[in-house]
Amino acid sequence: MAITQDRPIYSPETGQPDRVGFAVREVELAAPLLWLQKGWADFLRIPGLSLLYGFLSVAGCYLMYLWSKDSLALMLGLFSGVLLAGPFMAVGLYAAARDMEAGRPATIGGSVRTIASVAFRVSLIGVFLVFVYLAWLRVSSIVVALHYAAFKPDAMQLALANLDWGTLSVLALYLGIGFFFAALVFVTMAVALPLVLDRKADPVSAVVTSVRAVNANRVAMLYWAFLITAATVVSLATAFLGFAVLFPLLGYATWHSYRDLVVG
Repeated sequence: MAITQDRPIYSPETGQPDRVGFAVREVELAAPLLWLQKGWADFLRIPGLSLLYGFLSVAGCYLMYLWSKDSLALMLGLFSGVLLAGPFMAVGLYAAARDMEAGRPATIGGSVRTIASVAFRVSLIGVFLVFVYLAWLRVSSIVVALHYAAFKPDAMQLALANLDWGTLSVLALYLGIGFFFAALVFVTMAVALPLVLDRKADPVSAVVTSVRAVNANRVAMLYWAFLITAATVVSLATAFLGFAVLFPLLGYATWHSYRDLVVG
């Protein structure tokens, strides 16, 4: 069993149940493996639609690579944006998993209708992710500029071509900033979009619930984040081809994580 107990949400000011957000559950450490197992079962139920989503993600990655291959800074910026926007890009997979769970046929048309019913709320979360991405670009570019005293497009190439302790410290800080923003997206988006799709939750309640679900399951969610990161690394190491299977698999697994983590 992955679920251990329900945890209601309480307001720290009043001690009464908080109306913002939904009650969350605590899960066992092995829960992420169960989510992946259920996600794989969903993949096999609709392999054609799953691979369609997967190959669209692969095609998108290749297009970005072709566009940015002459600029390492641009390439890092684009792919960081894709990673930060991953939960938003998988919204169609959440809708498909919801349909399969309800015993309905999972189709692109059905997913579109589900998303359209909460389009405004989903778009607000999309705006939030865009702001996070822009903040990451701005902060990381400032870090590079402060070291090289100029916002040069080829600054990153120069850094890698002339490695020294100063450059390594800048790169470490650059990666650290990226980790911070990736963690921010993971904590706020862990269950937010599935919750919006399933219960038409407002974005604030969805984000609050996501943060509290992660906080109530820190070790299990850290393990889940590690598995997502590992899947991403494998996909990049296979020239994006791994995303053909791993992107829909993670999308379905995220839906099942929502169903385990949020009471209802």
